[in-house]
Amino acid sequence: MPSTVIYTNLSANYINWHWGFGNTGVSSHENPVVVYEMTHQLRKDYIAYYSDTLIVESEWGCTDTAVIDSNIYINIPYVTFSPNDSGVYANLVKGCFPLTVDFKNNSHANNPDDPLIGWFWDFDDENTSTSFQTSHTFTGPGTYQASLKAVSQSGCTNYAYATIKAGSPQTAKFSYQDSVLVCGSEMVDFTDQSTDSMLIDQWYWFFSDGTVSHNQDPQVQFVDTGYISASLTVFYNGCTGTTYFEDSLLYVVGPAGTFTQAMTCENPYLYTFTTDLKGADNWYWDFGDGTYDSTQTLVCSHTYNHSENYKVVLTGKNNSTDCKLEVNKTVFARNIVSDFNYSPEYNCVNNLITFDPSPSMDEYFFSYNNKLTKYLWSFDDTSELIPSSRPITHQFKTNGDHLVKLLVYDINKCFDEIEKVVHLNAIEADFSIGSTQGCAPFQVSFTDHSTADTQVVSWNWSFGDGQSSTQQNPIIVYNSQGNFEVNLIIKDVLGCADTLTKEGAVTSLKPYVNFQAIRNNSCFGDSVFFLSDSLGSIRSFYWDFGDGQSDTLPNPVHFYQDTGYYQVSLMVTDSLGCDSTLVKDNYIFIQPLPVADFIANNTFSTCYPSIIGFEDISTIPDLNHLVWDFGDEVLLENIQQPFHTYKEPGIFDVKLTIKSSIGCTDSMIKTDYINIGGPYAQIFAPDSFCVNLPAIITFADSFNIHTFEWTDDEGSIFTTDTILKTYQTPGTKFLYLLLKNDDFGTCDKIISDSIIIPELKTNFSTTDTAGCVPLSVHFLNQSVGATSINWYSNQQYLANQPEFDYQFSTPGLYKIQLMIGNGIGCNDSLMKNIVVYPLPTIQISNDTLICQYDTILLQASGGIAYKWSANQTVLDSLTDFLWVSPLATQPFFVNVSDTNNCGNIDSVMVEVQPKPLINVLNNDTISLIVGEEVLLQATQEFGDYFFWSPDESLTCGNCLTPFAKPMHSLTYFFTVEDKNQCFSIVDSVYISVDEKYSVNLPNSFTPNNDGINDIIYVKGWGIKELKSFKVYTKQGKLVFESRDINEGWDGGSFLGEQPPGLYLYKVEVLSFDNQVRAKEGYFFLME
Repeated sequence: MPSTVIYTNLSANYINWHWGFGNTGVSSHENPVVVYEMTHQLRKDYIAYYSDTLIVESEWGCTDTAVIDSNIYINIPYVTFSPNDSGVYANLVKGCFPLTVDFKNNSHANNPDDPLIGWFWDFDDENTSTSFQTSHTFTGPGTYQASLKAVSQSGCTNYAYATIKAGSPQTAKFSYQDSVLVCGSEMVDFTDQSTDSMLIDQWYWFFSDGTVSHNQDPQVQFVDTGYISASLTVFYNGCTGTTYFEDSLLYVVGPAGTFTQAMTCENPYLYTFTTDLKGADNWYWDFGDGTYDSTQTLVCSHTYNHSENYKVVLTGKNNSTDCKLEVNKTVFARNIVSDFNYSPEYNCVNNLITFDPSPSMDEYFFSYNNKLTKYLWSFDDTSELIPSSRPITHQFKTNGDHLVKLLVYDINKCFDEIEKVVHLNAIEADFSIGSTQGCAPFQVSFTDHSTADTQVVSWNWSFGDGQSSTQQNPIIVYNSQGNFEVNLIIKDVLGCADTLTKEGAVTSLKPYVNFQAIRNNSCFGDSVFFLSDSLGSIRSFYWDFGDGQSDTLPNPVHFYQDTGYYQVSLMVTDSLGCDSTLVKDNYIFIQPLPVADFIANNTFSTCYPSIIGFEDISTIPDLNHLVWDFGDEVLLENIQQPFHTYKEPGIFDVKLTIKSSIGCTDSMIKTDYINIGGPYAQIFAPDSFCVNLPAIITFADSFNIHTFEWTDDEGSIFTTDTILKTYQTPGTKFLYLLLKNDDFGTCDKIISDSIIIPELKTNFSTTDTAGCVPLSVHFLNQSVGATSINWYSNQQYLANQPEFDYQFSTPGLYKIQLMIGNGIGCNDSLMKNIVVYPLPTIQISNDTLICQYDTILLQASGGIAYKWSANQTVLDSLTDFLWVSPLATQPFFVNVSDTNNCGNIDSVMVEVQPKPLINVLNNDTISLIVGEEVLLQATQEFGDYFFWSPDESLTCGNCLTPFAKPMHSLTYFFTVEDKNQCFSIVDSVYISVDEKYSVNLPNSFTPNNDGINDIIYVKGWGIKELKSFKVYTKQGKLVFESRDINEGWDGGSFLGEQPPGLYLYKVEVLSFDNQVRAKEGYFFLME
């Protein structure tokens, strides 16, 4: 796509054209050109069919329309790959750079006759690939639009796209309102101060009361009392940044909390409310329907008396702080009821029945097959459930009782279902036939046996032969032969109808009679053949031939004794005794026979040519055709008094053949009827002959010759029967032969003949007679009179075309000969020379390697002129040497010419070792606290070896991205070298190490398996080793002990799971300065 279609109008005699195309385009051109573009639907379905319409209009305003359905078929490749933008792949197309994505090509061709043959990946970072499957690493942060283009064998293309997000870690930080003591009803403002704020696109806030937010600057109302801790984690393009944590940043005083509501569909108006209110001295419930509960219970129940939305408010107060809290929620009290009506009340099969669900109560929209609906219907004649949001219609195809169900839901997902029986009245057509078979005319009685739940009030009969009736029990007569279908339609008082059709119910028998004569128009004396074409089980035949004669054979032969017209009839009788008769008037005509005869006005002539007149005197009743044969191989048709010219002497038979209109014929032959005198002979000479060769000429088939004499167009006279004649020039030559039958000139005749002497002369042209190898020469035949040609080079065959091209690939002298002929044995030839010079032999510098920015001398020899070039550009140097300093690997070409002006080209490849490009990311100062590690990131191009120095505290000294964990401040140097020892490039990064030491633990944790703050760990700066982590109850019992810094306490112990409360901890750590540090304190285990 896009695809261009050329339309051709095939209509005739029209002056206006109105086209309508499947892509909604229009045109008034006779032969329009339409471009079909890519559409959203085509990109979704990959195939499309378009129908076209042409309306034509004549100059008188007459119109005609042609519509071709699915005239245009477009099929594009199905192109897709994973991972992509769909939700299932969300975590695979974003993350911290360098981000490696393994792309899987899932494309395929929709058309098996047009397979996919090529792929082109574009990663939007100046990198591409043509592999079927590929993996790519995005080395910098940003948003990339990766694409895949697939190409089919016919050149069709399609694309698929995916957004790839590569991020870098960002630094989290926040601030909050100054007050550290807040009521549970207050909203606390938190402000994001993370960097880089222009890059961060996701925030995750977690508060110690379990509150979570993804807003950048959230407002939080806490649901628990006491000290609140908060943490913020930031993200950029899916890359997790740092987490900023503040412990016990404010204190929440009660009341604080919320409440939940619960109900059951069995008792939908009864609601139970449960609150986790903390820090309240008193509270009460407002149920929204004018009733209250101030018993200060944490769990209470209330029953509503009708369906409505109620606002429930829980109000609590702390008398000592005067803090007050109101929590409100909406209760949707509903009592779902399913019900429906249908109309009409009484129904027939196939009636359209309307089902109305409006009597239902408290129904609400719900999802069915991913679509919102309000009602879900079930009909017992289909397994499909039918959703609707309004009344629907349905047709039942069978009578009897049918079960209809309606399912509805309310807003609380409670449901109700009702089922009702719909009765469809039964009516069934039936009838019997008195007699089903007989000979036409045939009387038949019909008796109705139809039944119905109500009363049948109408009958409509159709008997298959065009007759009909509305009587209940009709009687009809079949007059024609055949098998007839009988149809009955009945209706009852409700308008319900039924139909019964009995195919081939009645057979009216009457044999089909027909006959023909092989020749119904015959000549007298001919026999007439009769053939019966009658159909059926024919038992007997009776023929009447109209001349008093008859026959009982199926196919008789009859001879008529006289001429004239005759009536013929045939009666047939079948095996059941039914008969039929066919009469054909004047069907046979017997014609009298003709008698041929003719006369001539003269039967003898002394010399030719001679004109003789003839006259037809035949006897024939109806002449249709006559043919004269004059005996000299000349025939003449349909002329009764012809004149004929005899062009040669001889004695000739004459024949006349006549034919009547029905083919009766007769002939008359008169032997030796015409006698024509005079001398005659036939010259035998070749039609054409070659120049300077003798031709043999003679005569034969002579008749009545007394004397003869030869002459030619040069004035020569010959008296012999055979002569030899040689012609020196081309052209048409004539010969004459004088014949005499006596010495008195009674009938002297001159006969002549001609000989063509064709012109034959060889000539040809060539585009070159000398040149450098390889030399291409065009040969053109310019000969005259040639019908065959053959070319030779040094006596070796080349070609037989009049014009051709030939390339001489070897130097030397070539003798070119053209030989021609004209097909009658005449030949001629011509020879010319062509010289082919060799190319100069070039000696050039060997391929070499240099360092980038170096200079090298290139030299060549072998000719008298030199021209250097590189990158398709001619260089200034015209000498046999050249100084070059290329920045990248490239070939240099030299064109060398010799004294014959022949040129040759050779090249030398100069390989350039490029200067490595290196970059150490974050090559400013990196600040760490002792014990932390950092990822060093470097990139390089064109280098073969690279390493970090010094390599202390590195996970890898010869990789691009090692982790560094230095114990003191230092500078790391990154060095890149090439294998050709051209360059050694260095970049560096300085790491400043802050030797700071601390031991910390949170003041609370919640081991409730929600994945958040479930385990309490020992944290701090500069910790090298955990020597001891012990946890005690308030009573001093040891419940947990560990020496692994990565192992925390999850609230359990060898004594079993520990209850919420206050716990003592003791910690000893060894820091990186080899000092032992200890800390004791308390934390809360919370639910």
